[in-house]
Amino acid sequence: IQTRFIRSSTLNVPESLRGEDRILHIVKSLGGSRYINASGGVGLYDPTHFKAHNISLKFLSSYTGAYSPIFERLLLESPAQIRVEIDANCIYQEL
Repeated sequence: IQTRFIRSSTLNVPESLRGEDRILHIVKSLGGSRYINASGGVGLYDPTHFKAHNISLKFLSSYTGAYSPIFERLLLESPAQIRVEIDANCIYQEL
């Protein structure tokens, strides 16, 4: 698994875009067709808005793995190690 991190500030996203419009712009600018967010974002995004832009919107179930601070793990472990645990402990939910 190859993973690269890209700062949204390098993507020339118009400052006027906020919320889901900003996310849609970022996904499209990267050639994506799917946006996966943590479970806490369920109330933030309108699935019909994403569908209108041909972007699949999915959410991870609440994380139940051995470690709760996932952001700390991103700094200390490889993306492949983290993906194995997320795949084993989370269910993708499509709205």
